[in-house]
Amino acid sequence: MFRRITELKEEVRASLAALGKEDWPMLSNQEFDYVTELIEILAPMESTTVVMSAEKYVALSSVIIITNGLRDLYKDMSKKSFSPLSESVLQNIIIGIDTRFKNLESSSTLLLSTFLDPRFKLVGFSAESFVEKAKNLATNALTPIVEQKTKDNDTSLSVSVPQPQNTESKNVSIWSTFDAKASNFTPSRTKRSRAILEIQRYLEEPLLNRSKNPLEWRKEHSYNFPHLSKLVKLKFGTIATSIPCERTFSKSGQLISDRRNRLSSSKVKQIMFTPNKTPKRVWENYTTNTLREPISQKLRPAKVSSLGLAKELYYKNKAKLVEEVRLRQNQDRREEEIHEEKK
Repeated sequence: MFRRITELKEEVRASLAALGKEDWPMLSNQEFDYVTELIEILAPMESTTVVMSAEKYVALSSVIIITNGLRDLYKDMSKKSFSPLSESVLQNIIIGIDTRFKNLESSSTLLLSTFLDPRFKLVGFSAESFVEKAKNLATNALTPIVEQKTKDNDTSLSVSVPQPQNTESKNVSIWSTFDAKASNFTPSRTKRSRAILEIQRYLEEPLLNRSKNPLEWRKEHSYNFPHLSKLVKLKFGTIATSIPCERTFSKSGQLISDRRNRLSSSKVKQIMFTPNKTPKRVWENYTTNTLREPISQKLRPAKVSSLGLAKELYYKNKAKLVEEVRLRQNQDRREEEIHEEKK
């Protein structure tokens, strides 16, 4: 709205002058400067809203990254000079962000979810302490999974050391002391050390592009990170906003109206979710080709969806109605011609 006001500044003034309405209330030059500054101050808020609304599903792992990026933008903006009015707006925004989102990185759920996202990993945390905390959380969560998948019940993996064939006599061998120590040596590799090694290999991988799907990356690399893949299924964040369910509520509100209050819950579910769950190409082929077949042919092979049957009946009844109207018009025209002939 503010941007549109500045774009139409000269046009509105010219229109008022042409109409002789210069005495009508109009923004002054100083107020237009305020509007311009407010556009610059509110631009990060607009871009954040667009990003979160444009994505179909905003993952929980994006919350810390988006919040820290928004906070850094406004801290850099506070170094610029603005008018007192705009400066007060800017400071109120910064205080609001610090007050509402100051404890986000203290949440273990958000830290672990961000760490498990291959697009972010440890990049984006505001302090080194949160980086170490995220690594410890991942290690502690991964250790029981490694232990569960290990076939050994011991706390360490033992490797047997083959004994060399010594042809010398036991009493006079110079290797007797070493062989005794080697037989008792069992190199250990604990479950926690295996978890740390897998996490280290995960961190050495390059960051995934922000536009890519992290779940697809996990599926492709599940062989290289078997334990982390299982941890992702258990701990990776869910949806961060209520936008998807609100869209569903809006769609159901448009579907169920006073004129369609007899729809059952099963029919509403079919109408709402069948087109969304069906690939677009399959749905287009169904609506363009399948509906042209007679109903009897559709009923033969399998059960027909109620939505498809309703569409076919609609198109058939529409064609029949058009034909009846055309015949009625021809009949009226013929009767008028007969009436004129009799005159």
